[in-house]
Amino acid sequence: MTTFQHASIARLVCVALVSLLLPRVEAAQQIQKKPLQAYIDEVTGRESVVNCGEYAVSTLPSKEALQKSLSCADDSVKQRKPSRTVLHVQGRDSALAHGVLSDAMGRAFFFEYDSAPCGGPMCAERFEKKVCRVSEVEILAYGTEYRLGLKR
Repeated sequence: MTTFQHASIARLVCVALVSLLLPRVEAAQQIQKKPLQAYIDEVTGRESVVNCGEYAVSTLPSKEALQKSLSCADDSVKQRKPSRTVLHVQGRDSALAHGVLSDAMGRAFFFEYDSAPCGGPMCAERFEKKVCRVSEVEILAYGTEYRLGLKR
């Protein structure tokens, strides 16, 4: 085999590899990530939202703070005022959040958010909400940390 033939085969292999990878790159570029705030705004609206507590990853809420947040959310539902209680949690490979949202019609929702449920950038985020009563949300202890969950 000549040097020219080796170079031609190498080019052919490179072109084949690039053509195999190109659809994956294009698919990754087509995934439109939607931030948590956009989902929250869809439920609560953007104006006059009562902030019943937003806890950053670095802020571990106490049980008492979460009780105040749930009381605030319950009052907001009774007054038909949109509200939000959001706990941000650092996942292994994504940003997680959960909490309670309410809308101007007096409905409450427990929600959970995962910025990358597949463990990487190749998938869209997941936002799940469930209609509930604020009284159905409980404070759960995980060691020294507290989180919210729906009563079973």
